[in-house]
Amino acid sequence: MELLGFGSIVIRPKRPFVDWANQIARQNKNAVAEITEEEARRRGTVYLIPEPTTAAEAMEYAKRHWEKIFDHELEGQWDDEGDLWPRHRTWEMFLEWFDVEVHREIVDLTGNTYPTFFGNESPMRA
Repeated sequence: MELLGFGSIVIRPKRPFVDWANQIARQNKNAVAEITEEEARRRGTVYLIPEPTTAAEAMEYAKRHWEKIFDHELEGQWDDEGDLWPRHRTWEMFLEWFDVEVHREIVDLTGNTYPTFFGNESPMRA
């Protein structure tokens, strides 16, 4: 086992996201089937981030990148083109649609080799 020097944020959809996704599924017969909130939360998405020194630092990183994360959660099987995305997305809306879990350490059980961050500049500022 090896501590990788990364943290993560886990994004778990809430009811507003599920309602939106199910509306897309009903409108588009080629889309995936409707999902329950429980199923959506179980799926969640893990985003690898530079290892934070505090949970607050990890949440600040999520706040700086919320738009990319929101876009990723909305695209793919739900709506690749963005035609049906909510138009005026904000950080506050992001928090209404998703729970953000912070994990400060990632431990590798596979034995694979991963890159690490070197240098004087903290990648948390990226």
